[in-house]
Amino acid sequence: MAASYGSVTTDRAFVLIYAQDKGQYLAQLRKKDDTWSLPGGLVDREETHKQAALRETFEEIGVELDPDQLLETLHGSLSPEYSCKIFLYIIPEAEKLTMTLCSKEVHEVRWATLEDWPEPAHNQMRGLIDRAKQHILSQTTSRISANQPNWEQHPN
Repeated sequence: MAASYGSVTTDRAFVLIYAQDKGQYLAQLRKKDDTWSLPGGLVDREETHKQAALRETFEEIGVELDPDQLLETLHGSLSPEYSCKIFLYIIPEAEKLTMTLCSKEVHEVRWATLEDWPEPAHNQMRGLIDRAKQHILSQTTSRISANQPNWEQHPN
């Protein structure tokens, strides 16, 4: 179980916002330490990870996500101190995502691939992005494989 202090746990929740037209994800430059991260942050004690992901995304970049379209992609431990959930949110067009950046938390945002994430990445974000990439790729590969014909069962 995650440690807690006050009304906040040490659990984190993040959102990978994927723009289908670009084939890229939204990265944000944090003001706190000038590193690139995902929208997200600490889970309040009374929240679920999903609720925290929605709240943090709205607070940081001013985007209200549809909770029914938020897909849990990865859940794991980033360190002995806390666990994390990453959610995937798919949008058809990047240009249609209207953002209002929180001037206290975010310098800028940029679209990037998981393979070419902007540097410097937040201290634990590189590992998080790598794990999410592996998970997303394995899910995609398994979906593709499930739809491939078994040629041994279908002779020429």
